[in-house]
Order: sequence, then C-alpha cells, then structure tokens
Amino acid sequence: MYIYMYISISIYTYIYMSIDTYIYMYMYLILCLDNHPMKMKNMKCWLQKYNMLDVQPLVMAMEKSFECFFRYFGEDANTHQSLPGIAAASMYRHFDQSCAHIYSFQESHSDVREKHRETIAGGLVNVFHRHIYLGEDREDIPYNAKFAPNGEKFTHFEQLDFNALYGGMQKLQMPTTPGIKWTFKNNHFEKGTMRSGVSYGSLQWLYYLQATADYLKNVDGTRTTIEHEYHHGEVKLEGLGKYKVI
Repeated sequence: MYIYMYISISIYTYIYMSIDTYIYMYMYLILCLDNHPMKMKNMKCWLQKYNMLDVQPLVMAMEKSFECFFRYFGEDANTHQSLPGIAAASMYRHFDQSCAHIYSFQESHSDVREKHRETIAGGLVNVFHRHIYLGEDREDIPYNAKFAPNGEKFTHFEQLDFNALYGGMQKLQMPTTPGIKWTFKNNHFEKGTMRSGVSYGSLQWLYYLQATADYLKNVDGTRTTIEHEYHHGEVKLEGLGKYKVI
C-alpha cells in the first residue's frame, strides 16, 4: 500500500498524498531512493515517520504540562478525566479552606436556578462582520477587506467585549452555603433553608452558639467555627448511625 496519489508539478512543486498532507518534491525524491534510510515502503513506514514528527512532540508537551500541574498546583493530571476537571481541582486547591463550601441548587429549587438563567446573557459573543486586511496593498485582496464603506482605507481595528461575563462575575463576591430562601405565605415572608435535611431552626441555634458560646473562644481571640451542613457539611460519627454536627 503506497501513500502517493499523484504528483503535482508547479512553481512550488508539492506532492499530494492520500492522507491530505503535502510534502516538498525533494522529500519525495529522498523517500523514493532505494538505498536511502528514510525510504518509505508501505503505510507502516509513514505511520512511524508521522509518530516521530507529530505524536512524539505532543506527548512531550503533555508530560511537561502534567509536570507543571503537579509542581504548581499539586494535582496529578492522570487522575482526572478531562482538562476542565484538572483546572477545577487546581483552582479549588487555592480556595480558602476556612470559608464555607460552595453549593449548587438542588432539584427541589430548580425554579431559583431558572430565575438566575433568565437574567444571564453569555456564550459566544464574537461577531465578525468582515475580513480586514492591513498589510501591503495587493491586487488579490478583495476591495472590502481593505477599504471601509465610506471609501477610507483601513489602518487599524479593535475588538471589544461588551459583555465581559467572566470579568463581571469575577468582580462580585462568590456566594457560599446552600442559601436561605424567602417564601411569601399568608401576606408575609418566611425564611427557610435551601438544603434538604436541614431545618431553619437548627441553623438559628447553631449560629447563636457560634456567636455566644464561651467554649468556642480560642486563646488568640478568634472563635472556633462549628462544622455543620451550611459550612463544611455534616459528618457521620461512628456508632451513632446518623449524621451529627461536630
């Protein structure tokens, strides 16, 4: 099985190959010489060459990238299934562990999630009206790529991000904990938790202790934080058979 389809002789002299790759004519002549060490006899020869030229550098680049993730973020990229997973784990390693955990909306509060989505305008926002050419004048470049509708020649261009969703969100404070939901009932608002299995009354009691209990005072004047579902989550204590606050 040979990889050559036909020879196209032109001013640049390229060889067209069945795998949609172009090579120079001198390379073709080398590969055709019987005694040349780089001569290709079948597809196996080409695959070996391809792996050395393309796949091997890619593997080296991935190894360097994985080494950097481990060196700077302490993350082993081999334990993740995707690049976003590596990035998320690396980011949360820099999250202040004394802060409350970040939660998403549970299925029972999908209506709140939809309200947030209704007010978000994001996604692909790049709209390219035309191709603009700023190089030296050439006859093969379309007129509209060189001149504006008023006839003036393009001298520069700029791209603006009017949405700036990422930048806008990064300026805001990041909400933590599952949240408190105010529900209008009987002509007044009632507060409730947005986490199943946790009562609003228990949260009130825990935060009262957090603010007033003397045994939570530390020597340096700070206060020990009670670990509960609205902070770092509850844990299961051995022998009790249920989740308890510690």
